[in-house]
Amino acid sequence: MKIDNEILSMINEIPWFEQCGNRTEISLNYKNKFVTEKEMIKSLSGIKWDNIENDEFNKLYDWFRTSSICLDWERSVREIRKEEMPKFDLLVKDKIKKVFVNEQKLVLDSFHYDLLMIIMKLTISKRFSSDDEPLFYNEILEIYKTGHFPCGWRGCYPEGTILIY
Repeated sequence: MKIDNEILSMINEIPWFEQCGNRTEISLNYKNKFVTEKEMIKSLSGIKWDNIENDEFNKLYDWFRTSSICLDWERSVREIRKEEMPKFDLLVKDKIKKVFVNEQKLVLDSFHYDLLMIIMKLTISKRFSSDDEPLFYNEILEIYKTGHFPCGWRGCYPEGTILIY
C-alpha cells in the first residue's frame, strides 16, 4: 500500500522523541501524566498497555470493516511493515539509541505498532468518516507530534490517565 503523500509528510515532520523526559504542555482529550524513564519501562514491560492497544486495534479494525473501503487490511499491513517501516526506522533509530539507552528494542517495538496503527487510521479517515470513528490513535499521534512517547495507562481504561514519557 502506498502511503498518501500528506500522511507521509506529516510523519516525516514529527520531532520523534525530542521531548522525552521533559514535561511540556500537551492538549489531549485524555487526562495525562508524565512519567520517569523507570516508570515508562515498567509500563511497557507489563501487559496492561498491550491489552489497551489490542482493544483499540480491534475497535479500529471493526470500524474499518464497516467503512466499505476497498482496502485489503492484512495486505496493507504487510506492505507497510516490509516497505515503509525500514524507512521510518531511519528517522528514529539514532534518536531511540540516544534517548532510550537501555530499552531500545522495547521502545522500537512499541513505536512500530503505534506508527502502523496511526498510518492505517489516517488512511481510513481520509476515505471514510463517521460519528463512531475510534479516536485513540489520534491521541497517540498528538503525543508523538509533541516529541513525546506514549507508554501506558493508569487506572481503568477508558477512565484514568495516559502515561507519557
